[in-house]
Amino acid sequence: MSGKAQKSLLFFYNDYESLGLEYISAVLKASNIKTDLIYKNLIDYYAFDSSKNLKEEFYKKIAREIIERNPDVLALSLLTDTFQINMGIAREVKKLNPEIKVFAGGVHASLLPELTLSYPQVDALCIGEGEYSSLAYMENMDLINSGKTPCIKGVVYKQKGRLVGNLTDYIINEDLDSLPIADKDLFYNADPSMKSHYFVQCSRGCPFVCSYCINDFRSSKVDGKRFRHRTPERIIDELVSAKEKYSFSFVVFVDECFGIDPKWTSHFLSLYTEKLRIPFLVSVHPNLITPQLADLMKEANCWYIAMGVQSLNEEISKNVLKRFIRRERIAKSIEIIRSRGITLQCDHIFGIPGENEKDMLEALSFYNEHRPSLVSVYWLTYYPKAFITNYAKNIGFLSQRDIEDIEHGRSASGIKKVIKYHGINFWFNYFIFFPKWFIRLIIKSGFYYLFKIKNFYITSAFPRALHAILHKKDWNRYYMKRIIMKKLNNLRFWSPS
Repeated sequence: MSGKAQKSLLFFYNDYESLGLEYISAVLKASNIKTDLIYKNLIDYYAFDSSKNLKEEFYKKIAREIIERNPDVLALSLLTDTFQINMGIAREVKKLNPEIKVFAGGVHASLLPELTLSYPQVDALCIGEGEYSSLAYMENMDLINSGKTPCIKGVVYKQKGRLVGNLTDYIINEDLDSLPIADKDLFYNADPSMKSHYFVQCSRGCPFVCSYCINDFRSSKVDGKRFRHRTPERIIDELVSAKEKYSFSFVVFVDECFGIDPKWTSHFLSLYTEKLRIPFLVSVHPNLITPQLADLMKEANCWYIAMGVQSLNEEISKNVLKRFIRRERIAKSIEIIRSRGITLQCDHIFGIPGENEKDMLEALSFYNEHRPSLVSVYWLTYYPKAFITNYAKNIGFLSQRDIEDIEHGRSASGIKKVIKYHGINFWFNYFIFFPKWFIRLIIKSGFYYLFKIKNFYITSAFPRALHAILHKKDWNRYYMKRIIMKKLNNLRFWSPS
């Protein structure tokens, strides 16, 4: 390994496109470090039991493919839901070639660095945003391999039976404009279908403190620098250049929350309207929606808005989810967006501690009367260090064993599934296709009990597909395409060699 003229880093990733990895790749390539990607989108994270279908054969087959590429470093971006999958692959890689260094990053590694490093197959990790920490690690590899212990900001590594580095040194990039353009080809070469929709990031961080999200804990580590913007001109230049190169038909702004700074947003959307006007998607907070913002987005050719509602029980929303939103505000935001002809998806969470069947039915009734384009239901997942995880433990909803399983990624999610909610979940996904009077009848009569269907494809995927067929300006057309590509990837991967 030390004889190589050019260092090489190989990413393994098994979720959707990652801008984080693309930015790291761009920084490394600019310093003459070779990067590559093995992308296996094999797991359906919306299906409750999908991760249980993986056999030891999966880990061994991926490991053999990694060994064939012969990288200096295998880089793993760890999510809680993929933690054990990544650890299994790293374990098999180490069996085949112990000289390959396993370098971990991502949300899970940053939240639980000591736990992650307790796995013997992990050699090092970066804490926080990894562009320049990863570069520093690669540049210091020869020193580390020779037995020396250079101090690398944002990196902790193993050397001679001990840890070198600061486990609390959480790194962020304050000047987002200083980063190079993300290396989109990293993923596009692995899955060319991604080229049709361009993922771009205007900001990092989030000013809100929602209890189910790890942004609150993560932001506490960065001295108030929880939210940073790129300049509008820098983003527009990227999009104009990328449009010429890739000819994409849709833009997805992956920001945690769009529209936080009204002045910045107004300037950016004006430039976007002038230079691009390509259909796009954004995620918003109900409290930020105004007629002025909706008009600007409409003029810029916004086709799709995802708005986080999560709960319509105001006490639960305030005290458990730490979201201070009133029903009247949500209803007004729905009306503002829909009156502009923009497709609106409202995100809603099931399984919140303290909510019951009555709350679920009241929420269904609310959506039926105010009618977003569709509602996307998520079963609550408990993530390490999130406020709601500690809250659920303190009220006895989660045990210490549950917490350990969550932190080690031993279960697909930490949710407590309640069977009786599946019937209500079905109608959350299908009510948009029926008249209001019919849904009122379903709720009043209790007939929703007859639809306790757990299958994700019936309850969620099919109504999305139907909505996409009926509505041209629909993000779910891309969503459907990704599901199909995922299944094709499965077939290709498991087909006989």
